[in-house]
Amino acid sequence: MSRSGLLGLLLAAGLAISGCGSSSPASSPLTTALSYFPKDSPFVMSVATNPRSSAVKGGQATLHGIPLATFGQAALIARLQALGINYDSDIRPLFGNPLLVGLAGPATPGSVDTRPLVVWVTKDASALASLISALHLKQTQTYDGATLYGMSSTAVAVDRATLLVGASAQELMSALDLRAHGGGLSFTDYDSELAGLPKNSLLEAFGYLGGVLSKSGAANARRVAWVSALRGYGVSISAGSNGLTFQYRLDTSGAALSPAELPLAPGSAPPALAGNLPILVGLREPATTLSFLLDVERVSSPMKYAADLAAMNAVRRKTGVDFDRDVLGQLGTGAMVESDGRSFMVRVDVKSPGAAARTLRRLGTSALDIAGTHPGARVTLGPGSFETAHRPHGPSILFGLVGGEFVAGTATPAHLRAFAGMPAPAAAGAQGALAFQIALPELLRVVLKHAPSRTIQLVLSQLGDITGWTSSSAGALTGSATLSLR
Repeated sequence: MSRSGLLGLLLAAGLAISGCGSSSPASSPLTTALSYFPKDSPFVMSVATNPRSSAVKGGQATLHGIPLATFGQAALIARLQALGINYDSDIRPLFGNPLLVGLAGPATPGSVDTRPLVVWVTKDASALASLISALHLKQTQTYDGATLYGMSSTAVAVDRATLLVGASAQELMSALDLRAHGGGLSFTDYDSELAGLPKNSLLEAFGYLGGVLSKSGAANARRVAWVSALRGYGVSISAGSNGLTFQYRLDTSGAALSPAELPLAPGSAPPALAGNLPILVGLREPATTLSFLLDVERVSSPMKYAADLAAMNAVRRKTGVDFDRDVLGQLGTGAMVESDGRSFMVRVDVKSPGAAARTLRRLGTSALDIAGTHPGARVTLGPGSFETAHRPHGPSILFGLVGGEFVAGTATPAHLRAFAGMPAPAAAGAQGALAFQIALPELLRVVLKHAPSRTIQLVLSQLGDITGWTSSSAGALTGSATLSLR
């Protein structure tokens, strides 16, 4: 194994075996490690290595509940021993402070550079020196008090207890300069992007999105007010014996946004969920999201929007149906979807069943044209008072009204009617307009083409549901997703 490969194995062993989590927000080692990254870095992840922290113990509890993960830990330790590295004496003494993995950031305005950088203020300078000696790294030079070592595709710098790993010596010297002369990330930057998210969690990541959005290829996206308001993001992942929780925040404080410019209806009221299939999705105030998507098309793809608008105007002249008034204006407070990954059903409550029924009758065979042209598709009267949209590619879709619900999908009329009448309780624990529930083991069994192997069956036996929600406000898009473990 090459020295660079061995170094990667050591870092992987530290992440997988020690457990993970962020250090105390006021931690000097965290502040020191951040200062090697530029403020415009698009990605920085903090992984703490303190075995006594609650985050690490939670991560270890999660891993212990997954037999394959335990086997992987043992394999890593065995591999290190085969290479002459003892985990307990050579690596464990380094643990305690957060290890940062990220990108060095855009080198010039308007470009995104994916230069990887690892910074770890280890707990023991002498233990780090011993490990470097055991790796037999070749010293190339000293720079600003740090010793640089060269390998085939990786460079290493050691500054007392601090370890830096990058793609080249020049990039490490740039990081050392940033630390020495200021201008790097600060704890304030870290705290700002992770505002409202749990600290001291298993993993924490954040980044600046200005470099990504300044690229010429993102010019159309920037015309969308919500996209233009994006500044950065933060992610927090915590673990425990019951599963993993992923929480995130997209910072949209770069411009003042009105409720009409948000992708989801504002507020913390949860949507409803209904269905028996593995995938359930609920959306409150669906007209808000549809209007947002239309506006995204209008500003980012004006030619396509003009074609769709022309189609809607043609439908209005032919049938008298106005899209804004008779379609968007008739959507009620909730929409729900259920799917097994192959088939689906959609359910949307309408404000006036009578008015919605008149709209469908007036549309007739023009139903598919209301949102644009569909070459080769046609609408006919279907079974059980439903209409059928025949598509040249893919299964036909039945749609129609059942009481106060508009339903559509690739299911039978009986299944559509049953779906329309199902109880629809509010999504438990959701705090925003979008919520979902995925029965992961059942979904994987459906989509797998063959019977799963014993290894896959073992993994499936450990997995539970994925549940989550997303909330939108003028200043941020926030959300959470939890994978439960059995």
